[in-house]
Amino acid sequence: MMLPRLRHFVAVKRSAARRAFMTWDAAAVLPPPQEAFIVKPAWLGKPAWLSLEAVTKKIAERPWAFATFITGAKTFAADYLTQRFLEKKKPSEIDWRRNAVFTLFGLGYLGGFQYVLWSRWFPLWFPGRSAKSAVACMAFDQTVNTGLWYYPCFYVLQDAVMKAKVEVATFERGFQVYKQNIAQDMVNTWKLWVPAQLINFSIVPIFLRAPYGASVSFVWCIILSFLRGEAKSI
Repeated sequence: MMLPRLRHFVAVKRSAARRAFMTWDAAAVLPPPQEAFIVKPAWLGKPAWLSLEAVTKKIAERPWAFATFITGAKTFAADYLTQRFLEKKKPSEIDWRRNAVFTLFGLGYLGGFQYVLWSRWFPLWFPGRSAKSAVACMAFDQTVNTGLWYYPCFYVLQDAVMKAKVEVATFERGFQVYKQNIAQDMVNTWKLWVPAQLINFSIVPIFLRAPYGASVSFVWCIILSFLRGEAKSI
């Protein structure tokens, strides 16, 4: 009696397994298809903010280098696009010395110096995230930094690169152009940068201040290149 029953039991189980396989009844005899047949990369399925967080972490590890690179690349692109598409120059007509003025200014002043100013010195001089602190940062940036440092450096560098030499007259000519243009330059600057810097100094993380400034400055550098890109003889 036991042997026939055992044979019947085995036959029933074999039949059930065969039906399960034919109908892909994974719960009966097969592992879940997604585990058995699909190999997923480690990054697949992670939310986008995790990738953004990883990028932000990398930037935070080398903020000065990132700020310098991004602002140099930005000013290079802004002047090139201005010459190529706003001024309608052919590729063979691009003024590469003029482009070098903006690229060097972006690397040295906008990226290198302003990262230190905005991200290292301002938190010491104007600590906190209050409205008063943000207004103080903006006021200093848009008067002392822009009016007394930024534009003189730009015009002296422009004269030095365009004439391919540095001499006493380089500074004299640069300051002469600065004095001629400063009133209109400051009005143009404040139209864009006063609201932009209030945002920068109130809500942007400290180590991202220079990259944020670079993103706004892309538009500004197109304006500056269009208005002041051509060096004028004094």
